[in-house]
Amino acid sequence: MGGIEYAVILPTLWLYMKNDFSARPYFLGFVLSAFSFSALLFSPVIGRCADVFRRPKLLLILCTLWEIAGNAMYFMGISKWFLLGSRLVSGLGAGGEALILAEIGIILDMIALPFLVVCSISLFSKLTRKDSQGLSQGIRRSVVGVSCILAPLWAGSTIDKPYLMFGVMIGLLVMALTMLIISFSKLNTNKDGKDAHQITQATLSSVQHEYDQERQPLLSQN
Repeated sequence: MGGIEYAVILPTLWLYMKNDFSARPYFLGFVLSAFSFSALLFSPVIGRCADVFRRPKLLLILCTLWEIAGNAMYFMGISKWFLLGSRLVSGLGAGGEALILAEIGIILDMIALPFLVVCSISLFSKLTRKDSQGLSQGIRRSVVGVSCILAPLWAGSTIDKPYLMFGVMIGLLVMALTMLIISFSKLNTNKDGKDAHQITQATLSSVQHEYDQERQPLLSQN
């Protein structure tokens, strides 16, 4: 349900209000803030109810129904004030996300996100030269930042072409997976046939040897 906010509501809200209700730009801010404001108020309340009554599944069902009702009110679109109320109702239902985060989300975030970040950075560092690691990682992070800016702009322009949006998303995922499979073999061996573990051990031994040499006192000349 939370994906509806980003995939449907946010890209269509302004044109919906402007064309159908002649709303002013400042009212867009009210409607956008209503969802977050309602979720801010009710998230701790719903979380506390789950701690007291020990019925998280029932509360999650109720919150989901509230969010469905709010989205239904949004598509009914009786007036701009009705839209504002629909976002408040949806925000109340979104407060149930605290239950999911408490049960599942924290564990997934703790495991999946660091795993993906470390693996992607490690993969990228293995495929670039040692003397250009800083520049390569900077370019990689810049590309990620540009993608985070351009992707929502492009997605918002394809709201009336859902098959195009879906096709491009699937194509990008397939392309990324293909590139990962092709480059994955380079993590196992290098040109000399040594595996990554041997290379790492040799590097650590070299660094330790240099460190031991630096710790030795200089011999004074007689």
